Amino acid sequence: MAFAAASAEFRRRSATQTAVTYVIASPTVVKLAMLWLAVILFIAVTARWIMPYDYQQTALLSRLLPPGATGTSGDFHLLGTDHLGRDLLSRLFSSIQLTMLVAVFGTFFGAVVGSAIGLVAARFRGWVDDIIMVLVDFQASMPFVIIALSVIAVMGTGNMLLLILLVGFQGWERYARISRG
Repeated sequence: MAFAAASAEFRRRSATQTAVTYVIASPTVVKLAMLWLAVILFIAVTARWIMPYDYQQTALLSRLLPPGATGTSGDFHLLGTDHLGRDLLSRLFSSIQLTMLVAVFGTFFGAVVGSAIGLVAARFRGWVDDIIMVLVDFQASMPFVIIALSVIAVMGTGNMLLLILLVGFQGWERYARISRG
């Protein structure tokens, strides 16, 4: 009887209430990590609106300023400026946004491709499964850094799509194994 009452109570609570209860009951380290992740996600979503300056704007008269300094035009730079006078806080926000974009889309690409390949291996079995699993084992044994450096050496730098595909290519074999099983 007590189990049925607890089960009914659990079903009445929404997923958000359950998640909030879990976070509140978690150790301090978990709470701090979740807070940090929330701050990073907030910055990634709102970076274009909260950046104090354009991240590419140069001001040679204000170059190499220390953190908390004011530039020659009266601009305050919380983290200082780089060798071209660009605001480091704005560049940090922009890089967080770019990193999260690559991570999310790269993971999505790897999950879709890996799951599709794993489902093909599970559906056809036999020699198709054997070939796909050999490819999965080969991919898992290759160091990602060597593959990434080789592709970048051939294709060049500055291509966002290439970076997303490389991140997706790095993890597809895990999804293939799981979906095959």
